[in-house]
Amino acid sequence: MIGNERTNLQDIEFPMDKLVEIAVKALSTGMNDPNTAINCIHRLGGLLTELAGNYREVTYFSDNQGI
Repeated sequence: MIGNERTNLQDIEFPMDKLVEIAVKALSTGMNDPNTAINCIHRLGGLLTELAGNYREVTYFSDNQGI
């Protein structure tokens, strides 16, 4: 399915970036919410653990010239 917006299922980097943004904003002087930042760090750790267990070798496709 092709659309105008990124989704979590299509691009795993997208939700990770969002969690990092939330954690950084939570630690800013204006928010000062360390519990939210800690929660984001725990969720990122869980996500990375799950990704490490599902590692698949990356396949590259090329034409006859190797491009």
